[in-house]
Amino acid sequence: MRRVIIFLLLSMGIFLSCENSSSQFPVLEDLPQPVQKSPAIKIVSPLDGSIIEGAVRIEVFTSGCIDTVEFYIDQILKYTDTSPPFCYVWSTTDQTPGRHTIIVKGYCLGIYKVKDTITVYVPE
Repeated sequence: MRRVIIFLLLSMGIFLSCENSSSQFPVLEDLPQPVQKSPAIKIVSPLDGSIIEGAVRIEVFTSGCIDTVEFYIDQILKYTDTSPPFCYVWSTTDQTPGRHTIIVKGYCLGIYKVKDTITVYVPE
């Protein structure tokens, strides 16, 4: 019984000393935080300024939390991809010759984060 009382008194002393401590041990704010990659998106194919025709595979590199990519051709949403590798095959056979803009938008948990834009050319 005496040992139990001593143990309880010592335990309470440790608990009380932790509660009011000026902290010689690291506090949560002092610990290093995990490095978070900033969300990024980049069209890697085709290259900006390319002359393209036929079926064109638009490939995108992403980093960070990007989990959804939207593909736009001339401001019109053409496709939404929700799993990597993010890509879309665009048929240019029914497109007017000339300049076209490809935009990709990256989302994290449904929130728009980043975009990339390139210009390509469809020949006559």
